[in-house]
Amino acid sequence: MKTHYSSCLFFMLITVTSNVFQGTVSMVMSVRRDMTTPRDAVALVMRARNESRLRLLLQKPDDLFDLLASPSSGSQNRDVVQGDETSHLWVAVDGDYDSGLFYLLDREAQCVTVVDQEGTNQFYCIYSGISRKAQSLAVNWVEDAVYWTDAAYDAIFEYKATGRCREDGCVRTIVSTDLDTPTGLAVHPHRDFLFWTDVRGSVGKLHRSNLGGGARIVLFEQLSQPSAVAIDYRAERVYWLAQTGDNSVVETCNLNGGDRYSAVVLIHSRLFDLDVFNGLLLMTEPHKGELVIHDVTSNVTRRLWAAGPYGVCVYSADMQNSVLQNQRTMLHEEKDRLQEGFLVLVSEQGSLSMLDKTAVTATREVTARQIGSLDGVTAIAADVTKKFLYFFERTDGAIERLNLQFLSSANSTSRSEVKVISKVPGIVAGMAVDWLSGTIYWTDRHFNRVAAVTEDGSHVRCMACRDVDQPRDIVVHPIRNFLFWADVDGENPRIERLNIRTLERQEIPLKMNNRPLALTIDFKDDMLYWSEGPALCRADLEGRGSEPCSVPSGLIPLAIKSLDILHDFLVWTDFREGINVSDKEDNFDAVLENSRVLVHDEFYSDLLYFHPSRQPSDLNPCALNNGGCDHFCIPISGGVSQCACATGYWKRRNGSCASGFVEEDFVLVVDPVLNGIYQQFLYLTDFYAIPLKHVQRPSDVIFDRNTRKLYWSDVGLQAISRAYLNGSQQEIIFAHSEIVADKLAFNEEEQFLLFLDTTKQKVGVISLETMTYKIIVHSFLHVFHHILVDVANSQVYLSASPSEENLSSSYLHGDELSNDAGSILRCDVNGDNMTEVMTTDGEPRGLVVSGDALYWINAGSRTLNILNISTGITSRLVQLPDWSKPDDITLLGDYIYWTDIEKSTLFRVNIEEKEVDESGESVLYQLSGITSTTHSSTNLSLQGGSSRSHGSRDLCRHNAVSQSQCLSVYDAVETVRRRKGFCRVPTVANGHVLTINPGAYVTSDDVMRVKCKPGFGERGTRNISFTAVCQEGIWIHNPFCDWMMTYNISGNRYQGYYVVMVSSTNFVIPEGVTHIDALAIGGGGGGMHACSARFNDVTRAGNGGMSRVGRYLRAGGGRGGTLHSGGRGGFGTVFFGGPGEISSRCLGGGAAGQTTWSRDCRLGSTSCPFCGAGGAPTGCSLCHSRDGGCRGPWALPGQGISADSFGGGATGWSGGGGGGGGGYSRRIIDVTPGEMIPVAVGRGGRLSVGRAGGGVVVLGWGGRLEDVLPRPDPLPVTCRHFNWTSDVNADHDYDMESCRHGGGDRDP
Repeated sequence: MKTHYSSCLFFMLITVTSNVFQGTVSMVMSVRRDMTTPRDAVALVMRARNESRLRLLLQKPDDLFDLLASPSSGSQNRDVVQGDETSHLWVAVDGDYDSGLFYLLDREAQCVTVVDQEGTNQFYCIYSGISRKAQSLAVNWVEDAVYWTDAAYDAIFEYKATGRCREDGCVRTIVSTDLDTPTGLAVHPHRDFLFWTDVRGSVGKLHRSNLGGGARIVLFEQLSQPSAVAIDYRAERVYWLAQTGDNSVVETCNLNGGDRYSAVVLIHSRLFDLDVFNGLLLMTEPHKGELVIHDVTSNVTRRLWAAGPYGVCVYSADMQNSVLQNQRTMLHEEKDRLQEGFLVLVSEQGSLSMLDKTAVTATREVTARQIGSLDGVTAIAADVTKKFLYFFERTDGAIERLNLQFLSSANSTSRSEVKVISKVPGIVAGMAVDWLSGTIYWTDRHFNRVAAVTEDGSHVRCMACRDVDQPRDIVVHPIRNFLFWADVDGENPRIERLNIRTLERQEIPLKMNNRPLALTIDFKDDMLYWSEGPALCRADLEGRGSEPCSVPSGLIPLAIKSLDILHDFLVWTDFREGINVSDKEDNFDAVLENSRVLVHDEFYSDLLYFHPSRQPSDLNPCALNNGGCDHFCIPISGGVSQCACATGYWKRRNGSCASGFVEEDFVLVVDPVLNGIYQQFLYLTDFYAIPLKHVQRPSDVIFDRNTRKLYWSDVGLQAISRAYLNGSQQEIIFAHSEIVADKLAFNEEEQFLLFLDTTKQKVGVISLETMTYKIIVHSFLHVFHHILVDVANSQVYLSASPSEENLSSSYLHGDELSNDAGSILRCDVNGDNMTEVMTTDGEPRGLVVSGDALYWINAGSRTLNILNISTGITSRLVQLPDWSKPDDITLLGDYIYWTDIEKSTLFRVNIEEKEVDESGESVLYQLSGITSTTHSSTNLSLQGGSSRSHGSRDLCRHNAVSQSQCLSVYDAVETVRRRKGFCRVPTVANGHVLTINPGAYVTSDDVMRVKCKPGFGERGTRNISFTAVCQEGIWIHNPFCDWMMTYNISGNRYQGYYVVMVSSTNFVIPEGVTHIDALAIGGGGGGMHACSARFNDVTRAGNGGMSRVGRYLRAGGGRGGTLHSGGRGGFGTVFFGGPGEISSRCLGGGAAGQTTWSRDCRLGSTSCPFCGAGGAPTGCSLCHSRDGGCRGPWALPGQGISADSFGGGATGWSGGGGGGGGGYSRRIIDVTPGEMIPVAVGRGGRLSVGRAGGGVVVLGWGGRLEDVLPRPDPLPVTCRHFNWTSDVNADHDYDMESCRHGGGDRDP
């Protein structure tokens, strides 16, 4: 547990600030080596005569050990400082020998104290804020640092007064994670080692790290109650104290954990502290009042009575001289607040504040530091690993996220931007974050449900939709897969638990005496804590082991609003005092009685402790690619994950999420909380999600029966989008810098889409034919609510209320216009002839028309009404309940469907029977816009019909007079594209965009799938198919398709195209090509030398390789020559290759596709295209056409004794045989566009006198090879199947006429 301080500090200035020290004290300690020489001693802190004392035994440990051998001898000692035990309890000590200072842990004063060894009886608190569970202290004498363990915080702290820290920055947490109860501590400055013991229950571990807390390793586990730690610097060994029953054991090992053994076992002892000096163990035993000294070498133990000793340390110059001077750089690392841990506080007055964790043990009044402003926050939660703070801001009606990374540095002043995760129209009462999967859970006390959203806000699911009465606080235990929430229902207050994996739900068996407002989990002990009004209670996660609640005394108890765990402490807010704290490990009955107020502020509404201990780590299969899940990933113990789907989807066997849809007789409804559009079939009650992407806050939806597309407005995205029912081809069709489209209507006959901006009272129309738009109505007299198109009569209906300007104007003119007055207006599709159809008390909302009947909702009087358009007579259809707030309406079959913004279900009424019922279960959240479609002809007046009236045909049409008044939709979107992060889908040269049409606009984070044309691939990767992501208006990985094949295409579209391949590759059939003309020649065989020793005693030269065109065509390679004969020619469908001959007879290799022998030397010759002649030995008189006539057109002549390319056999030498020529094949092949055909080109025989000719593959399309290849001049002799003068089509079967010279061919 000890180290000894060897500082070169001559003057130590300690300036006490309000955040570090108690009071305002300044002390100057001057230590001069030339004036005062510290004396070697053993230092003890003890309790004696109702005092805490620091006593020095004025002998070296070895002298003291020898002195104890004589019973008559006594030790010299001196008390350096004393303190009243009611104010001070010193439990640990360590010394700075060179500067003459001792450092003490004072549990009672909760201070780290410094004492001058000169005995002035003065001591100073250099840091106030330790708990009463701090136990061990160690000094790093090289870096001027003090370390201590504090079990209340489960942490190891460092104090480094270098003069470069300020305020509480002098103290930082070195180790704060994966600790249970840290006990013993020792430092080895020269090795950069920190050793400590940690206990959970009765079992502990010995750890080692560097002095910064990094590079942590566990040296030993399963230790029995380990406590003190010390280092023998000369022997380079670490010692630790353990307790086994009534026996104390001191064990030791080297600094790396090796050579472990027990140094001493003391029977019937319970030792407290330990230090080591040159093989002597010094131990304290408070219960017996003894200092125990044991000589490890002689195994002798001696004891000295010392009142009530606790801490012990050896104070000697020998300690610092026993090791070399440390070379580590003495730098003070800046404090990382996010690693330290702190309380996050939110106030009803709008402040976001933080409070250092050690404030809970500070002996002074503390002040929270404001770090931001948040208006109307009702709940907070955190993801500590990702450094995110989540909160619900009632002003915005949204769950939002703030990155707390800006708090890492104390000097940082820049704050991160707030990101909206999900809009919630209700009131979020509690929030919790699953830190493994990133899922955010919340309770809604307005809609009475428990819901979840992914961390990016893209998917929402209802966790508990039914039988939730008044939910409040919520907590999650992702390792156990449990979700808990408090329900303050007056008749049945309770805490419920949900298994996140199985959705099994149960009420925790607790007897509640009051409403449970606050809830939290102690993950260290798996205990559940909650408040019942002003009382605090706890039980295990099953509800078992419930203790009597801690009930406050006093006449006016204060209800607890929020609650959290800070290591060994409970912290909470109430409705009067502010922030309270109490030690939960003490007598729980007295937790409230022993509590104290940290910060007096009754407006604090919620708090949480931001620290890794509040979110313990575990195997996290969701960390990589969301665990392979489409929507929600649920981590399961053992590193396994389970997938779950958002509302409206079902899970397939492979874990992916799917949704179904029907084409007719359905209702579409919008849920702005779930960020989705849902479909309900007329004859079913289930809702199915339309699989859309990046929907932020949909408001209304309509459906086009002609194109089978749905259109929706998104007020979060501030755009209008469309897609098919299966979610494909999703695109943005309208967005404007000054228009927020809210409600929609549709004229599918004219392909007009009308939109309503309810914030600026504008009505616009978009022509889907010309993709232009026009504002047709802009009113200052009305507040519009809904819009409807009567297709049969080509008229537009609007439900409205009077605007503030209208009310003010009416008042000034003496008119009696009520705030509750509403009206239904009608105009032409171009906005002309606006008239008031009817007025009513209340607030008209949704509209739907069928024939002459206009159905409408009065939200003020809560009625469904019907207006006869012809007569103007209106009547009430249905009276709705008092609690209802109806909004939108549609007609499907014999039913009128409507949404209610106070309910999560869809309602309907039979028009004839007038009976209201709920359509579907309460799986959605809040329903908004609604539409329907049917195949029934009785409903055509709703969606279809034909009209030619009121000039609607001329509205934004091609060549229409009014076209000049219409503006381009694309120009409007392009204006806001970069600001909103939209991307326009490009046209990909040499590729196809699969997911959306080029020119369409998509949202940020949308993914575009591209497939390149045959032979092309993604630039840089050569992938045929790839994706590009839109990020903030820019496509990441620009979608380019480049030519990726190794061959080049020649020719043109008039004569055709061809490819000559001289190496193996793949050939991709171009688009539109269904057959190719293929020619293949195998590789020539190698020529043999008569002396086999020249070829390492091999008796045959190398064979030529076979050329292939997939499974369609092949041409064999020529065989290599032997010592006594030439090689055979290769197989070919048109000609075999010519045979090689004996070189001593002046004969060389065979020709590819050999058709003739020359009379001069009988050298193999050919006239077929690309066929090469065989090689010849030097000194042989070759035929006159060796440089032309003996090879076919486009063959490459060999150099020297090498054979021609392509397919020529190599010559033999000194009597060895020549190689056979390659076979010659040709065929018309039926192919499929885009087909990938492997092409193999045979190599010439490698073991050869001269080089054998390699093979070749030639492919042509768009005509015969005779037509597409450049014609040689003059034309060569015609070869079989290769007629230069024929006009036969490319797919005509070639005749089998012999080569014009004939004679040498062989049919297969």
